Amino acid sequence: MNKKRVNHAYAKCSLFSSLDTATLNHLIASSKVKSIPSSDCIFDIGDPSEELYLLIEGYVSFQYYALNGKKVSLSIADKHMVIGDMELLDPTPRKSRAVAMTACEVAILPKLDFLRTCRENPIIFEKLLKIYSRRLQQATRIMLIKDDSSLLCSVLLNLSQRFGNTTPQGIEIQLSLSQEELASYIGIPRQRLNRMLGDFKNNGWIQTKYNTITLLDEESMNQFLSQTA
Repeated sequence: MNKKRVNHAYAKCSLFSSLDTATLNHLIASSKVKSIPSSDCIFDIGDPSEELYLLIEGYVSFQYYALNGKKVSLSIADKHMVIGDMELLDPTPRKSRAVAMTACEVAILPKLDFLRTCRENPIIFEKLLKIYSRRLQQATRIMLIKDDSSLLCSVLLNLSQRFGNTTPQGIEIQLSLSQEELASYIGIPRQRLNRMLGDFKNNGWIQTKYNTITLLDEESMNQFLSQTA
């Protein structure tokens, strides 16, 4: 185990950042580190909920399958975030699949150690409530957007804020998202997404290349979103 990297990940994770050194050291000692190749499943629907995962490096997509068999991407996590936490508080099998979008490294913390730490440090429960509240607010905002173009615009702006890197051309989203993955994340047919991306390019808002999207005119996209909200 690269203790320095694990220590850094726990210290940077908002859920654990306020814990004292002794508690952090206990969590690190209780964790095991695992490397996950790109496209591999970290946990799957129906798996038992026995572990919490802290992302040391990489990106993870959460997916489930609707009743019609369509794959739906729920959200994306990046380094220093915890995943697999919700079922630990309400012990049920996993309800979603966590798939590595890139090569990932995770620290795996057993459920009993996590819950014991929560009971000894109630601030963690408070932070979890805030995290769940933000997730609910974000999901509600997305559900209230009726127009597909506005939804795509909102998602691209959000991804650029979370995963963006400023370049001379604009803000490049540092995720290799295929059009199929992006369509699944937004919840629209791929053909519809292709047309909207074409419209956005014609407007001069974005540039696409090899599964990479660069926002060229963030101001106009924000203006469009405010007009259609």
